[in-house]
Amino acid sequence: MGGRAPTPGPLGSRGIVADDYEHTAVQQQREAVNDWWFTLDNLSRDDALGLDREDCIDEAMGVDLLMHGVVRPEQLRRCRAEDSGYRQPQALVDFLAGVRCA
Repeated sequence: MGGRAPTPGPLGSRGIVADDYEHTAVQQQREAVNDWWFTLDNLSRDDALGLDREDCIDEAMGVDLLMHGVVRPEQLRRCRAEDSGYRQPQALVDFLAGVRCA
């Protein structure tokens, strides 16, 4: 017996809901990194701007980004086994690139 196709929910198809969620998450991350940036003193900003894309961030910066909601704990990845630093989160890389261009 033929049934009717399921009707999309109030937000549309599943893809639209996923896209909305991803857009919201990215926006929240951008706001968090912006908030973090304005808590830094000039020396800390200069240190951040001096990072190359592949440079590690130190433990303190990693924790600071975590505390400001820029990253979640599972998003902080160690640079190398012998290093105590973390890989730069993509949100930080993108933000610093934007600051350098401004």
